[in-house]
Amino acid sequence: MQEAVQAGIRELRFQSGYFTLEGLSLLLPALKKCASDGSVVRLLIGSNQGVTVASHVAFIAGTLGIPRENVSIGIVSFDGSLFHPKAYHVVRNDGSQTAYVGSANLTGPAIEGSNIEAGLILDTKESDPSVVLEKISQTVDNWFSSHLDGLSVINEPVDVDNLLASGHLSFTPTKQSTSDGEESGTGAGPRVARPRLRPIFKLPGIEKKESEKPSAPGARTAAQRLIARRNEMRRFLRNTEASYHYPQGTHPGHILAILYYFSGDRNRTAFDDEYIRLNGSLGEGRLALYRRQIKYKMLAAIELGLITDVRIVEEAADYEPKLTEKGQRLWSLLEPYLDERDLVIEAESDGELSSRMPKGVSFYIEAIRSAQAQSDELRELLFSIVLNMPAVTQLLQLLYHQERSKVVSKARIYETFFDSAPVRAFCDRMGVEPATHEGAKHRCPFLINLLDACAIVTQNQSYVTVEKLALSPDMLVREGGDYYPVAEQRFAAITSAWPITRGNLTVGDLAELRELFGDDFLTERYYLKEVVKISNGQ
Repeated sequence: MQEAVQAGIRELRFQSGYFTLEGLSLLLPALKKCASDGSVVRLLIGSNQGVTVASHVAFIAGTLGIPRENVSIGIVSFDGSLFHPKAYHVVRNDGSQTAYVGSANLTGPAIEGSNIEAGLILDTKESDPSVVLEKISQTVDNWFSSHLDGLSVINEPVDVDNLLASGHLSFTPTKQSTSDGEESGTGAGPRVARPRLRPIFKLPGIEKKESEKPSAPGARTAAQRLIARRNEMRRFLRNTEASYHYPQGTHPGHILAILYYFSGDRNRTAFDDEYIRLNGSLGEGRLALYRRQIKYKMLAAIELGLITDVRIVEEAADYEPKLTEKGQRLWSLLEPYLDERDLVIEAESDGELSSRMPKGVSFYIEAIRSAQAQSDELRELLFSIVLNMPAVTQLLQLLYHQERSKVVSKARIYETFFDSAPVRAFCDRMGVEPATHEGAKHRCPFLINLLDACAIVTQNQSYVTVEKLALSPDMLVREGGDYYPVAEQRFAAITSAWPITRGNLTVGDLAELRELFGDDFLTERYYLKEVVKISNGQ
């Protein structure tokens, strides 16, 4: 396996009865590269009476960027039976194939050599028949293509949450899952000490964020520790859901509708509590589809700070969605400029639920533009809310620091946004895998629409035109720069004497700012003539 990883992997499939992150550590770099390159990754893991750890599954799903068309993760579970195969198939970069079939699970003791295992290695480079190796890979693929009985596919974080709630995954490692998961005897006689095997080699560690590590249990009872672990797991799954930070399936009209509905009685409306499911199962059929759409819109409003945040409650069952003070104030300022008939979400003609707004996206963008142009108070609040959303700030950094052009194609934004340094750094801190190019097509439009509503950009079907320079102090230092006082000084100098403020900046300041914004920054040649100050949003 080490040799295959070192040679470079183009495709990887495996099925393993038992699985731990430690066992996966050797393959993790290859898995991440395959996933990001669009190559096939198919992983089948046994539940086996729920000994597989939910956080391990959530970690690998997030690392591989689930959902991704080329990546599949499945948990297999049966009542009274175990999922027990151990088969690993690899296609190298040169197209050759190799596979291992044997007794070793994908756990630390099995992979590092602490256990005694037996297995057979097949390799087309050693003249083993390719038809046999292809059969091994097809067996894994068949689970997903045929959706065989016992398979639960991981498509999003809630799927892990559901398996955890149903007992098919565990909160913490059991004795079985930390060893190798195989059945152990419980003979009546006393246990006799035996020689201990030493690992053949040390597996690389997997670094996890501090926020993912459980706090010290102290003197809590076993029941209290179990509750704490359950809450930590649920918060972990909620906090790492990408749709909070990079909303999809949402536009400014939906945000206005949320402000409208949450300002009054929501009973028997499109946002009735019956339809709001931010955690756990969404149900089945058309109702589940509608709840998913409502969830996407709620997560966007939460990220903007307009709805109370489910991520900070101890127990999701205690969560009560309602407008924050900021949301209430924004609605009070917007309401005089809006017609509530444009915000009512009606059922489809066949009576089925739908999140379709009465008007098109451009109507709501123009409505917000017009309102904020007539009210300084509204404009200041709107800008502080929208332009302080991390994903919006990251899009501004892409436009100002990287593209440096008055007109940018949307295709270019979709292609580069999730590869930009600020987004990569943010996703790493939050434990979120950056979206694929295809995913960017669903997530970036919301950010562009918000900037359009704030009159920072205009847009047509294919292009974005940058109209204003929206500045905050953190845009005036390099990504990762830890010198905020310098950024504040630069911000004050630039915004107080825009557009030409060279006399208020040191030579070093000016040089670094032009590295960020281009050589024409703070000259008459700079392509943006109007600056907008982004307040801190407090």
